[in-house]
Amino acid sequence: MAVIAFVPLARGRLASEPRLQPIARKHGATAAQVALKWLLDQPEVAAVPKAANPENQLANLQALRLQLDDADYAAIEI
Repeated sequence: MAVIAFVPLARGRLASEPRLQPIARKHGATAAQVALKWLLDQPEVAAVPKAANPENQLANLQALRLQLDDADYAAIEI
């Protein structure tokens, strides 16, 4: 059974999650992009992020380019 995340970024609240900030800086990304990439990398999970403006839509797509490493996953999954 697949899980669908309809509000995967918690209406923007994940952008201020302290554990995501250093990972975002390390990859030159935003915390929201890190959160979205982590979610997309989970097996049998689909994410449906809502983005009304083109800038946020592009940022969501750019999250696909991130390559999180084992240290990143460990920091997120604490």
